[in-house]
Amino acid sequence: MSLLRGTLILSLAALISKVLGSIFRVPLQNIAGDDVLGIFSLVYPVYMVTMTLAVAGIPLAISQLIAEARAQGDDNQIKTIYQTASTLGVLFGIGSFIVIWVLSEPIAVLLGGRETEWALIVVSSALLVVPFMAVYRGFFQGFQDMTQTAVSQVIEQLIRVVVMLVAAVVLVDMGMSDARVAAGVMSGSIIGAVGSLIYLMVKFRRTQLVRFGFGGLTWGAFVYWSKRILSRSIPIAVGTVTLAAVNVVDSLTVPFSLGAFGVGDVYETYGLYGRGQALIQVATVAATSLVLPLVPRMAELLADGRDRDLRRVMARAYELIHLVAWPVMIGLVVLTVPVNVALFTNASGSDVVFWLNVSTGVTAFAVVSVGMLQGLERAKLAAGVVVVCLGLKALLNIGLVSAFGLVGAAWSTVVVFFVLMVWNHVLILRRFNGPPFWNKRNAQLLMAAVLMGVAIVILGQFVSGDDWTRGSALLYTMVMVGFGGAIYAGLCLLWGVIRLDQLPFRRN
Repeated sequence: MSLLRGTLILSLAALISKVLGSIFRVPLQNIAGDDVLGIFSLVYPVYMVTMTLAVAGIPLAISQLIAEARAQGDDNQIKTIYQTASTLGVLFGIGSFIVIWVLSEPIAVLLGGRETEWALIVVSSALLVVPFMAVYRGFFQGFQDMTQTAVSQVIEQLIRVVVMLVAAVVLVDMGMSDARVAAGVMSGSIIGAVGSLIYLMVKFRRTQLVRFGFGGLTWGAFVYWSKRILSRSIPIAVGTVTLAAVNVVDSLTVPFSLGAFGVGDVYETYGLYGRGQALIQVATVAATSLVLPLVPRMAELLADGRDRDLRRVMARAYELIHLVAWPVMIGLVVLTVPVNVALFTNASGSDVVFWLNVSTGVTAFAVVSVGMLQGLERAKLAAGVVVVCLGLKALLNIGLVSAFGLVGAAWSTVVVFFVLMVWNHVLILRRFNGPPFWNKRNAQLLMAAVLMGVAIVILGQFVSGDDWTRGSALLYTMVMVGFGGAIYAGLCLLWGVIRLDQLPFRRN
């Protein structure tokens, strides 16, 4: 399978998975309310970070090591890598689950109260399954079979979302408490992971590679290959965990700071913050999907010494993210209130959602910059920058939320991702004399997006939103999205910014 085909398959699967994983928060809030969404928004990032740190880099590390062993024609080495990775999966899965289970009460207190404890325990049980998925995915990728990873990702997310929403409907109808509803919703993560794992196991057993068992793995071989797997996977995991880690910092610091600000119902208030987080997830899908093929492509060109091609790939990646990020950010900003009403039934928390919408642009660029550093073989440096920015986020949250309320957390998100974006791009230029972040074409894309936003605001002056219903807000949003999209595309075509030969990663 060609690199282009493989990356397209993985990108499409990542896009579908991320869209499913983001938009389901809208019906969840509609079904269960802001309190349940608040509990979910507090708990789920803890699970995501734990899972990412444990397994996120393992598929890539395993795939690289297996590919190297295949190039040498060493089947025994492939078997040892598989056995070592599977053993690490067992240890990571059990260890992560025990840690969260034992510490569920103090973690729940840090998250704002005991209502989050059962949701933590339920969702952490998925960690008993997820590491095995990572091993199988890495194994198939080592044989250049990207299809199994892609299909398993979609299966996992689809089952997860369906189970979560069904559980929400059933438990709300039964009159369960918000804490029990949230815990039931979290069960979707376990069932989705199991479904994905079953698919991978069936596919694995149907291959000629099923002869791989667990016999013959020595302690020395386990230690040696564990070090090699972890040395590659940990920096990748830390760099990849950026957005989820920021959400965890919010979960740990915002509830406490809201209490200091004098907010009574922390979960309902944080549920309003969860509305904006859902929009950030949707808006950054393009950036996170772009990173997946970008990293291996950059690494390949860097290793081959093809600096000119590498510079061209980076320039096209910049252009693509400028093309997508600015209109999405500005569109969300100028349509904050109608989008909030259309998706979440009312305009509550629109000031918070507004600033989180502002953050979508810098967040997209920050995510891509982390991927670029990884592609330039600076994964450890990228991870270090992320860790520093997480500390900055915690400090800003405590200070701004305590002084200004929930909107302070949104302000800190804008600041932190802006710092992460700028810092990473400075490091990228120090590592490689790549293309500039700004050029005439990218500036034109920003200007087209700004003019689009101005046109939407001007047209919106003729519409009164004081008595918006959900239906009228949805209709207004759809009309404005079409109107704004037409203006943006028209300006880009008029200025010659959009051209078919500027598609990213096109082979010359």
